[in-house]
Amino acid sequence: MKKFLFASLLSVSILILSSCLGVETKEYEYTFKTEHSGTGVITFTNIMSKKDSDKDVSMKDFAEVITDYYEGDRLERDMPGIRNVKKELFEKNGVLCGKITFDFDSLESIKVFSYDKNSPYMININRLNSEEYVSSNGTYGGADMPICFVDKAKKKIIMKTSMTKPDESTIGLVEDYRMWKKRNTK
Repeated sequence: MKKFLFASLLSVSILILSSCLGVETKEYEYTFKTEHSGTGVITFTNIMSKKDSDKDVSMKDFAEVITDYYEGDRLERDMPGIRNVKKELFEKNGVLCGKITFDFDSLESIKVFSYDKNSPYMININRLNSEEYVSSNGTYGGADMPICFVDKAKKKIIMKTSMTKPDESTIGLVEDYRMWKKRNTK
């Protein structure tokens, strides 16, 4: 029984660790109703699969998008405390995109920090899963201080990051999405 349990755990761990999903850009938009609560929208542009040792694993990766993210609770587990979550997959400009909208009641839920009521909102770009800063409605501290500072008076944070650049080692998932959508549209 112990060998079976160990083998099962090992198999699950390998599946989790071998994910080859990537996204070209992420756009964050947080609109504050109070100093610490509001609504959020995160848009994922060009969801893609990264080849695993030159092997096409895009079907497996698309299945992960559907089961773990779209139908599952992976995003909610990554952002504890968000609620009223709505998810959407769609095609735009020939690539697969995703969007999550939600409400939040704490800055911690959206990985934002503010020292006190007079300090700006701060987002540590290094904490965001290997993302690189592209633009925002705030001020970026640069490579030596990878924090985006946004004045609270704006009552909104808008930030764009990049993650995976498409190249010969990536496969867009839009074709998988088209087939899935066709099968699931009644």
